[in-house]
Amino acid sequence: SQKRNYKMKNLWSDSEAKKIVKSNSKKGISKELALRVYTSRLLGNNKKLVMHGGGNTSVKCKAKDYFGNSIDILNIKGSGWDLGNIEAEGLPAVRLKELLNLLKLDKLTDEEMVNAQRNNLLNSSSPTPSVETLLHAIIPYRFVDHTHSDAILSIVDQHNSQEIIEKIYGNNALFIPYIMPGFILAKKAKMYLEKYPKCKLIILDKHGIFTFGETAKSSYDAMINFVTKAERFIASNKSQFVKQIKSFKNNAIFTIENIAPIIRGILKNFEPSDYQNNIILNFRSNKNILEYVNGEKLNIYSQKGTVTPDHVIRTKQLPMVIKLKDLSNLQSFRDYFLLELKKYIKKYNSYFDSNNKRLGYNKIKLDSLPRVILVPGLGLISIGNNNKNAMIVGDLAETNINVILDAEKIGSYKTISNSNAFDME
Repeated sequence: SQKRNYKMKNLWSDSEAKKIVKSNSKKGISKELALRVYTSRLLGNNKKLVMHGGGNTSVKCKAKDYFGNSIDILNIKGSGWDLGNIEAEGLPAVRLKELLNLLKLDKLTDEEMVNAQRNNLLNSSSPTPSVETLLHAIIPYRFVDHTHSDAILSIVDQHNSQEIIEKIYGNNALFIPYIMPGFILAKKAKMYLEKYPKCKLIILDKHGIFTFGETAKSSYDAMINFVTKAERFIASNKSQFVKQIKSFKNNAIFTIENIAPIIRGILKNFEPSDYQNNIILNFRSNKNILEYVNGEKLNIYSQKGTVTPDHVIRTKQLPMVIKLKDLSNLQSFRDYFLLELKKYIKKYNSYFDSNNKRLGYNKIKLDSLPRVILVPGLGLISIGNNNKNAMIVGDLAETNINVILDAEKIGSYKTISNSNAFDME
């Protein structure tokens, strides 16, 4: 029988909650906003829920305008903040009535939406509200939490994701087919919520999960409980496995210490890029990474795209795959890597050109270099222009690996289309 391994733990503490409320009250921060900060941090420090700036949270409150009138506001995570260490100022206040009025419009570009949200900040110096602000605004609960849970992604990144969600959650979950975050998604969600007002959670296909409640604790509890249900489903349905390639050329020449300088030198000098002045490689290898890179179908499942659209901004849509089995020395590796890099760049340029044509040639390409390199027999290499960025890319790539492994074990991994990935990128 399959051993159950439930990773979610409810870390709410009454004493910690009271402590953060008390410390924030001295700064003039309301109880609701202080508790919003507390549970945001609980979510943000759980790497199975969000990574490096991912996810967002909100709370609907009251405030005074310039005339002393009481108005409804939405405090929502601002751009540049991470849930794991967020402070009250990282949850800028936006006039709620004006946000809801925006949804009466038939269309609104991303630029217009961002501008309208900034125009309705109570403090003009606040960070820009999340791109998902309007979606938070229309959910009729005081507290709203949104994460990119690994377990949820393993389930929604399937061809029959809606069927699986219904099997796990019955009619409690509102399932919304993939739409890029922004105005159109909020409009569609509003329509769904009016039709299914009693839903207990919202699942965005190929994207993530929303939970909500009238208190910070109830919304947080819902996130932990519903993600645990997804984890239980995965643990009880791993009927397939990622078939492994058994034999690798165990040549002491092809160590990470020997090949990394070659990779770095070629990337640094190949073409103008964000990383030309400085390229840092981060290498990691563990049981899950090796199971993934040693899989017989690595060239298939690794080339389907990122597990949630947010990752593409950091990792690009596809990793580069290199294989060492037919190489004899470091010179042959140098020649091989250069050849494979040219193939990767040609493929990326084709992806860019075809999608740029679709959008009327209004996008500017940054560079064509990979951000992630997968090496069967060795592990994962992530690339950044400094150590922090290389680590972040590696963390996201490792999250992709964990999600795809589970997805492949319960079905067949499927994510958003190339065109949708390009629109996000």
